[in-house]
Amino acid sequence: MVLLALLAASGCQTRQKQKTLRELIDEQASSLKELSSYQSERQRRAMNRFLKLGKDQGGEVVVWFLNDPTVADNERVRVLLSWILSTWKDRRGMPFLLDSLESRDLGVLSLAEESFANYGEDDVLARKLGDVLGESRSVDARRVASSVLSFMKSDMAVRILAEHVRKKDESNREVRGNCLLGVVGGPASEARLKALVDCLTDPDVDIRRLSWDALQREERFWRAVNSPKKVTAIYHPASEPVALADSVASIRRWLRKYGGTIY
Repeated sequence: MVLLALLAASGCQTRQKQKTLRELIDEQASSLKELSSYQSERQRRAMNRFLKLGKDQGGEVVVWFLNDPTVADNERVRVLLSWILSTWKDRRGMPFLLDSLESRDLGVLSLAEESFANYGEDDVLARKLGDVLGESRSVDARRVASSVLSFMKSDMAVRILAEHVRKKDESNREVRGNCLLGVVGGPASEARLKALVDCLTDPDVDIRRLSWDALQREERFWRAVNSPKKVTAIYHPASEPVALADSVASIRRWLRKYGGTIY
């Protein structure tokens, strides 16, 4: 009985020591100031103090600071706080990270890209990045979005990249290249096959070469070119535009007839 009483008393004391959100926020106020420093060591110390709070308590404290009006104009602090949430895969940081893509600060953009990567294969994030890729006028925002999506291997991510690369209205070479790399590395699908064929007429010869190399490893492509008529695909990435268009038109016909695709 005495032991039980002691254990009960110990439990009460433990519960009494549980700090309130207000107390935790007050304690981390100094950490917030260090986050605004441009000294990496001070930032690292501050971030570690937030991380030590753990996902539950730490998440609440970080979200409180993210919604604090005094932090609204400090995009570097906001992206660092959002990075902390991303390490816990807490989606409450996503809106702030998406907003940061319009920043002109390359350091902020780099942290945002790293934060997005922390979420891994996340279809909610993939859709949001797809919106950025299709709607943002900022080349840097589209570059980061396409880069993050290119490392995702989900069907959704590949469909988003394939759709963007097929539109042919993307003016930035790096963004187009990121999209194609994601498509090439993704699982076999109708969207992937169509994107590879469409990129055979891309203005950039390197993108055409990459598409052609990937297409030649496609099972349905070989089923088409090794049809009963033994059609041989004549395509050279460095050909003139007219020759490219003719070759790709032939490839599309073969795929429709022999490749089992509704292209």
